[in-house]
Amino acid sequence: MLTVWSTLRAAVVVMPYVRQTGWFGVVAIAVIALVLVAREWRHRRRQAHLTRLSSHDLRTPLASIISLARIVREDPALPFELEGSLKLIEQAGYRALNIANLTHDLFKMEQKTYPLNVTNVSIRVVISRVLAELQAHVRTRELTVAVPCEGFSGQPVVFGDELLSHSMLSNLVKNAIEASPFGGTVTIRVLNGNPVRISIHNAGAVSQGLRTQFFKKHATVTKTGGTGLGAYAARLMAETQGGSVWLETDEQTGTTVTIELPPAAGTREAPAGEAKLPMMDASEFPTRARSILLVDDDPIVRVITRRFLSHPLWTVDEAENGPLALRKFAEGAFDTVFVDIEMPVMNGIEVVRRIRALEAERGGGGRRAAVLVFSSHEHPEYKQRAHDAGCDGYVVKPATYQKILEAVDGIHSADTEPLDPDIRELMPSFLEAKERELHELDEALASGAADPARAVSHRMRGSFSLYGFGDAAAVCAEIEAFAAANSLASARERLPILYEQFRLLQARFADSSQAN
Repeated sequence: MLTVWSTLRAAVVVMPYVRQTGWFGVVAIAVIALVLVAREWRHRRRQAHLTRLSSHDLRTPLASIISLARIVREDPALPFELEGSLKLIEQAGYRALNIANLTHDLFKMEQKTYPLNVTNVSIRVVISRVLAELQAHVRTRELTVAVPCEGFSGQPVVFGDELLSHSMLSNLVKNAIEASPFGGTVTIRVLNGNPVRISIHNAGAVSQGLRTQFFKKHATVTKTGGTGLGAYAARLMAETQGGSVWLETDEQTGTTVTIELPPAAGTREAPAGEAKLPMMDASEFPTRARSILLVDDDPIVRVITRRFLSHPLWTVDEAENGPLALRKFAEGAFDTVFVDIEMPVMNGIEVVRRIRALEAERGGGGRRAAVLVFSSHEHPEYKQRAHDAGCDGYVVKPATYQKILEAVDGIHSADTEPLDPDIRELMPSFLEAKERELHELDEALASGAADPARAVSHRMRGSFSLYGFGDAAAVCAEIEAFAAANSLASARERLPILYEQFRLLQARFADSSQAN
């Protein structure tokens, strides 16, 4: 489009001379058009090259930094005073990762080529994660954050892209925190409807010079060192998901940024009194023994991923390249393989193909292994190539313990077994300890003690995750984030759901014990 406009402008300039020069003027316009096309093509090629660099070459080391910090932070033996420093390292890694991704994603959204991954997204969960990342800003300015959800009988859910929703809200909530008067309140209100409306309010007012430019690219007049991309990116992210965003501001009422997104697709709200989160069945517990082969040329990534795969009933072997992985696979009896794509000697796609060939040579006597690609590449093209080669799942780095656990158990869902005897023996003491911690958390929230509530919910989240109880761990993560942001009212709202999840675990364990 730029080339067409530039050519038309050139034609206007040259046209007065066409009558005097005849075909010379026409040729001149054609030459100018060719030069402009070549310049734009080179520019787009350079931009695409930089996009690929930021997408992969930076993502892998940043993913390692984030994951290492997370692993150390979740160690139960970690001194409490060190947890804050490690969390800052993890958050700095995420900020760097977001910067590396921003240019890449904005370019695709501007070109209408961004690959959306739409699903039903829990807005409350996304908000809790955003507040966890921004808790240092909240504490520095001594703010209170309120998150009322109105018109919902269950979870506030929209239909959109979870990653874009997180980035969009992160940009806008951070703006509100930075603009709020010291000691004030930031309110993130979620209103049910079609569309779902999310409003972010603070008592500060946007300056007159910025109001009409607020959502434009590189618009910033007050923030030192700012890029002016935050609000612009949020607008693009909302529009890419089929939504919209607008600003209302004045000196009397403050500033409200309102986002509208499509409501959840194909869901019903849970009636009052029902469990707000999915019920867990004993057959869903990730307690079957697994033999896993981990293939990655990066030793740091292997250390991190092996730590995430440290389930009590899982054994893990490693290979740093494709040929070694194939040799170990041929000699061993692995039911699961994790493999990276970008490796020297032999890439991961070729490894997957050869694993499937080895299985074919064995005939019907051997069981087909589940193969997951674990890569920084998130473009659909790579996922399709991996699928065509014979892989069963695709996990994008960086991934949490819960994501990896779900991926492994998801591809083995057809051969689930009852609760393993080794885990069953541990369950009584586990449930007894969690019940004590649950009452401790209740008392901390009732007394308004934010730091003890955050510490207890963090400890509970880690142990629930280790045993594979993802729903309970997710609620603990929300409570931890709200407590860290000093939003105790929102944390208390989640407590009945955690009690319900715990009662479900007790009931399912009792049923499993009676059945065995």
